[in-house]
Amino acid sequence: MSSLIFLPILIPFLGFCITLTFFRNQVAQKYLSLLIAVAHFSVALLLTSSDGLFSMTMGGWEAPFGISIELDLLSRILILVTSLIYLAVILYCKPGDNGETSPLLFPLLNIIVCGISGAFSTADLFNLYVWFEVTLLSSFVLSTLEGDGQRYAGALKYIIINILSSLIFLLAAGLIYHGTHTLNFGDLQSRLAAMAISEPWYTTMLSLTLFTAFAIKSALFPFHSWLPASYHHLSPTVSAIFGGLLTKVGLYAIFRITLSVFPYQSYVTDILAWLAGITMLVGVMGAVAQTHVRRILSFHIMSQVGYIAMAGVLINSPDATVRVAGFTAAIFYMVHHIIVKTNLFLVSGLIRSCLGSERLKELGGLRHSSPLIAILFAIPALSLAGLPPSSGFWAKFLLIKASLSAELYIPVLIMIIAGFFTLFSMTKIWLGAFWEPLEEPRPAQKLSWSPVLACLILGVASLSLAFHPDYILDRAKAAAVSLQERGAS
Repeated sequence: MSSLIFLPILIPFLGFCITLTFFRNQVAQKYLSLLIAVAHFSVALLLTSSDGLFSMTMGGWEAPFGISIELDLLSRILILVTSLIYLAVILYCKPGDNGETSPLLFPLLNIIVCGISGAFSTADLFNLYVWFEVTLLSSFVLSTLEGDGQRYAGALKYIIINILSSLIFLLAAGLIYHGTHTLNFGDLQSRLAAMAISEPWYTTMLSLTLFTAFAIKSALFPFHSWLPASYHHLSPTVSAIFGGLLTKVGLYAIFRITLSVFPYQSYVTDILAWLAGITMLVGVMGAVAQTHVRRILSFHIMSQVGYIAMAGVLINSPDATVRVAGFTAAIFYMVHHIIVKTNLFLVSGLIRSCLGSERLKELGGLRHSSPLIAILFAIPALSLAGLPPSSGFWAKFLLIKASLSAELYIPVLIMIIAGFFTLFSMTKIWLGAFWEPLEEPRPAQKLSWSPVLACLILGVASLSLAFHPDYILDRAKAAAVSLQERGAS
């Protein structure tokens, strides 16, 4: 299996190169990208079904001098769900629909998956920065493709804040290398532990600087304003892959680096607990106040980021049992949310295709004119709200159970409050788009088969996670135990 670990990066990169050669033929770009996405998913499934730690150092150089690629269970699980989103988004995208006519669309979708896969695969801090930049540069271009003034305004805020995040990240990497003379994760763990004894102030400063960079990328409060300002102006395809994956890369970096590589520091737990709780409430209250479907969903990304970040509080606990429970909850929650949030953004595109709008006051009647869309929306919406027996119920159950075992009673109360308002806002969309009759009835537009199939695939994945959570849950527990053992060694 070690010979396959470079393929999750190589396959979408080849997709980028191949689709560029068909610059003037978007239909060919789509079907070639679809073949690439199927290959990526197949490799990811094969890797996730295997046990053990797979690693590779490029060029024959030993770590920390060579470029290290390492796939543990955490990385493989996240690459698997990324490949599922990759497949669904490519399948959903119909050239010419929703203004998606740019010949750069499919090459950029391929390269952004390459960057995300690289971020999940690297075992080196500087290369994590490189993969972040690959992801961000492609997302910058995607956010401005065929845009109007509103899209450009949202994209400008997104670009400026994320460039600031990258500069902070690069500064932190330079300071870490100055203090430890390495950027390899394994070497950093032991050297930072020694530095925490001799120079605790320096370790604290490094940890805070790096945490700030990742918090911006994750859209944690108060670094969140770029997200709801930009995502709803994008095409449904682009907003779906952004909403499902981009903030999770930042959260992954917090879990992998700030909480696992750095030695335990209680102040990180305190800061993260406050930011996670406020992010949950600000996100869900912002969603309640909105009247545009994808703007509601954008604010909900923030709220769910708060839930996942709260698992980070558990990951940074000095208690080994709590750390394992926290990591298990975090992994399962990320998988659930990536699938559900991507699906909701894609279904919002179907709503717009049918009725020509996403403003709730201009919608209605879809439960009669398009009952299939009603079903496709209900599955991820109920899961996002956490109603049993959905995947969201299991994700929140795991997180609340672990939080109660750590005696985090106030965060649990915040989770319950946020969950109630999440249900309220999902009901708001349901009533506005599906239940209320249209003031001026008009026939729903005929939908293409591929967007519907993409939403159906993600809906089935969400239901599978709900009724058969063991496949991911067992691997999440094994990943958590492995990370705990490696951190203790």
